[in-house]
Amino acid sequence: MSARYVISCVLFAFLTSLPRHALGQNAITIPPSTNWDGNDGPWSTFTVQIGTPGQSVRVLPSSSGSSLWAVVKDGCTKNDPSSCEDDRGDFFNSQSSFSYSPVGTFELPLLAEAALGVSGNGQFGYDNLVLSYPGGGGPAVNHSVVAGIATKDLFLGTIGLTPWGTNFTNLNDPQASILTLLRETNQIPSLSWSYTAGAYYVPQKVFGSLTFGGYDTSRFVPNDLTITRGDDISRDLLVGIQAIGSGDDSLLPEPIIAYIDSTVSALWLPETACKRFEEVFGLVLDQETGLYLVNDSLHSDLQSQNPSISFTIGASQTGGEIVNITMPYGAFDLTAKYPLTANGSSSYFPIRRAQNDTQYVLGRTFLQQAYITVDYDRNTFQVSQAIFPGNGVKQKLVPIVTPSSGSNSNGTSSSDSSSSSSSSKSISTGAVAGIAVGVTIIALAAIGGGLFWFFWRRRKAKKAAEKNAKIDPNAPQPDEPKTDHSQPPNEVQGDSMVKNELSGSHGRYRSTDNKSELVGSGKYASEIQGDSRHASELGGSGKFASEMHGDTIYSSEIGTTEDGTHYTGGTSETGRTLPSYPGTPSELHGDTGASELESRSSGTGTNTGLQRQWRKLAGLHEMA
Repeated sequence: MSARYVISCVLFAFLTSLPRHALGQNAITIPPSTNWDGNDGPWSTFTVQIGTPGQSVRVLPSSSGSSLWAVVKDGCTKNDPSSCEDDRGDFFNSQSSFSYSPVGTFELPLLAEAALGVSGNGQFGYDNLVLSYPGGGGPAVNHSVVAGIATKDLFLGTIGLTPWGTNFTNLNDPQASILTLLRETNQIPSLSWSYTAGAYYVPQKVFGSLTFGGYDTSRFVPNDLTITRGDDISRDLLVGIQAIGSGDDSLLPEPIIAYIDSTVSALWLPETACKRFEEVFGLVLDQETGLYLVNDSLHSDLQSQNPSISFTIGASQTGGEIVNITMPYGAFDLTAKYPLTANGSSSYFPIRRAQNDTQYVLGRTFLQQAYITVDYDRNTFQVSQAIFPGNGVKQKLVPIVTPSSGSNSNGTSSSDSSSSSSSSKSISTGAVAGIAVGVTIIALAAIGGGLFWFFWRRRKAKKAAEKNAKIDPNAPQPDEPKTDHSQPPNEVQGDSMVKNELSGSHGRYRSTDNKSELVGSGKYASEIQGDSRHASELGGSGKFASEMHGDTIYSSEIGTTEDGTHYTGGTSETGRTLPSYPGTPSELHGDTGASELESRSSGTGTNTGLQRQWRKLAGLHEMA
């Protein structure tokens, strides 16, 4: 029995005994930043650390995005307030991260938001992420798409929630989203997420809630409404607004289909509906800003009246299961700041006039009082009334597992389905941690015991063999082999000594001629275009003028000859002269140390130490 076999058996037993949390079967909650940010809020943001070392930025969840967009230094100018950097959630500086890999400047894929006048460019690249503030214990996502943004159309950065890939230059190779990377690394049990925006206006000022791979039953009132996602992935979270009312007043003349989008803040409604809001609440549209600004007198009256507005939501415009989302005036009592307003700040009522049905949107304002759960594996989503248990109340996370014989129709595993009620009981975080620590200690002890037993038994057998062996000194000894020095030594056959060199492919990079250009997916109808329309924003002239020139050396650029051997320049193992790339060992992503790489890139194609070993293996004597 070999040591490798013993260790493999022990490791298998250890991994299969781990609790479900250790195997990525639990939902993951992203802790809020505890800040209230934004120029049209205030909004509860979430902290993400980007790069190495980590740089903390505050962002908002985007139900239409797929990657992380962070504000960069160009997002503030000398004409902006001195607090601009903090107002925008802090800057990301790619040059301060040694794990950042640039791609180029492209137009942001704002497919749904473009209809609302939102646009901008992004400096795209790859970097490592931690989805929490320092010490928050959030999940790590490596080699994720990151875009630096300057446009003020998106005042804060965003963290994309969808599984759709990001496309560069063409539609053949989508780059994985944050949600997909979490699933591929087995950190969550499904392609799903849940979100509610939080409520600054309630007495306890409850922060937002963001969960990957499940939902938090402490944050919503369950209902029976389940809606199938739309076919258009850029507008897939479509709901029927069957009615909007406040008391006896109807505020929606006709039912509509609207898109839920947390990327924007306002509610975009038909002009006829906006006029009903004007009549009932005394709102006046400001022509300069396009906002319903609220003066001090009207603001005081609305606060005193404290009207509530109810949205009747269904899968279609009429009939079927419905849920009523009730919103107090506080959810509409928001503050507009620079650059939305030129002079100071002003209260405003966050509804906007839509020009056509492509602009019907329920933005982040709606999600203050609504809790949404999206399950891409089942192609469904749910909308519920949000509740506010207080920031000190313990979460009740329920995982959504991928469809299988062991799951219920709602996506929870059969063993966990009872936990979807508020009275459910589950193993506490401390208990899970204790089980994991205990199993780890037992596994390490088992590994140590197995190794001790194996080497003790081999040593015992060796001593027994030495004790029992009887050597006769008078016995004839075998003649030493004679070496014929008139013939040259045979060459060593085989390649067993050269199998530890770096392979021609490593990690996510492929050994192709594309260098660091990235390609896209057929998921989106249009690719991300490099756009020169935003001259005052991030650089980039023409469509793809700012793409990388492909001079970054990745591990895949270590050469591979036709017979499968590898090189970094100089002479290959087959003796052919090969070109040398201008990289350094530190640019390679493999585990080989610099000293080993240097010894193999000397250009001679020989190694005296290795030749001697080969000769010894062939049973030859070295010549003096």
